[in-house]
Amino acid sequence: MIAFKLNKFALVATLLCFAFAMDCNAQGGSVFKAPSFKSNLPIVQIRCNGPISKEKRKAKMFIEGVYDGDIVIKLRGNSSMSFNQKKYTIDTDETSFFGMPANKEWSLVCTYTDVSMMRDAFACKLWNEMGHWGPHIQMVEVILNDEYIGVYGFSETITVDKGRLEIAGKKKTADGTKVKVGDIPAGETGYVLRIDKYDESEDYFISKHKGLNNVAGGNVGSMFGGFGNFGAGFSTMPNFPDMQSVVWTCRYPKKLKISDEQTEYVHQFVNDFEDAFLDENNFSLAKLTELVDINSFVDYFIHTELSLNADAYKSSSYFYITPRGDDGSKGKIFAGPVWDYNLAYGSCGFCSAGDINAWAFEGCETTPTPAFWKLFAVNSQLESMVKQRYSELRKTILSNKHILAIIDEYATQLRPTQQRQFEKYPELLKQDGKHTSTPNTPNGFGGFAGGNAMMGGFAGGNAMMGGFAGGNAMMGGFAGGFDDSAMLDMFRSHTVSNYDEEIEYLKKWFADRLSVLDVRFLSN
Repeated sequence: MIAFKLNKFALVATLLCFAFAMDCNAQGGSVFKAPSFKSNLPIVQIRCNGPISKEKRKAKMFIEGVYDGDIVIKLRGNSSMSFNQKKYTIDTDETSFFGMPANKEWSLVCTYTDVSMMRDAFACKLWNEMGHWGPHIQMVEVILNDEYIGVYGFSETITVDKGRLEIAGKKKTADGTKVKVGDIPAGETGYVLRIDKYDESEDYFISKHKGLNNVAGGNVGSMFGGFGNFGAGFSTMPNFPDMQSVVWTCRYPKKLKISDEQTEYVHQFVNDFEDAFLDENNFSLAKLTELVDINSFVDYFIHTELSLNADAYKSSSYFYITPRGDDGSKGKIFAGPVWDYNLAYGSCGFCSAGDINAWAFEGCETTPTPAFWKLFAVNSQLESMVKQRYSELRKTILSNKHILAIIDEYATQLRPTQQRQFEKYPELLKQDGKHTSTPNTPNGFGGFAGGNAMMGGFAGGNAMMGGFAGGNAMMGGFAGGFDDSAMLDMFRSHTVSNYDEEIEYLKKWFADRLSVLDVRFLSN
């Protein structure tokens, strides 16, 4: 009888262990379902129990022949959070993906508003070819919890690390003892800065120099498809102190790790270099270049003006400060790396991004552009450097032939994926000359309903971003709500019926934009 009980116990234990193992293995790469399609691109499969949010969650990832293991995943982005196709940040084991240097931090950059599916990758490739480090991107297709979610760029992130931005300074003493980043003397470590939206969890500060925009009283109606004057409501938005304040954040070191001495150093460095740019009465290129790597700023200016990125200079705009040299020389601030160009190259309808003759440095109807960027078009010494560099690049990297070759290279990779991408997101193309609806996002955009806080205070509702309900001031109590295609239309300048039509549009757009730059920067 005892033997029977023991055997029975052993049987139950065995079954439990087997069931547990099956449950665990169901999350591992070895039992991911084989994709129902073949692709010329790597296929990334991810499995995660429960919904993915902006909070980190454990998951599994499998890329045949590349990776099979644990990851941590979360959503990333700001306005893109409203789109059907989401962006993700993933942390892995220290791994090399697709020939990129081994690292733990990666991003899945979605191509959603970009029908060509190449704009982010194109921008980063161009920046690399201009001689600067920027994220390298491998195009992939992604399956999440056995559901196809589209074409993505598997991308390096902007991080301070070996093989990326190598500006950390010395983290070990002469005897090999590790030093925390917050304990490194302020001038002996590097810093990564960004101009973008911010929150209280970040070390941020407001430039003492007012930024540029081409609106008065907060009129940003054109950004949202011409819904009229939003009034001065934007002055109360949490991430925008007012319509002319430029906000800097320190992305490295993080707020919890940066010392007071380092914080003061960064703030003063930015004040000093902006002063050097904007001192109209005592401008000195020699003084400026003591603080600024001017070549990176010239290249960033050319790269940005070519792109007409709707986020140009004011969102996802990165800089980094190098540590003091071994010879005691002070570090310098560099412009870049480039990041987030899905609203570039003629794809976007606001910030004059769809106007081939516009200039991004003049600012637009959203957040303010740092005033120093305009000097590269109006200061004779800086403009001369731009013209000289542009002339050099136009013969090589920015030649029409080279630009078209890059487009054709990506189009060859991506054309076989288009059917799956557009079957998943049919709203991206016109059907019978009309926009399609987007069935995947319930309740549309939720509508702006006024109020005296950010977009109505995010009060109530069950649609995207909290519904934007409540209030009756800002936008005059517009409480309706946009349908999904209207939401998408805010972010695009045009629509096409098929992939090849978008590629032809992109090629013509580059030819036309380069002609505009030629008139300005190749003239005497």
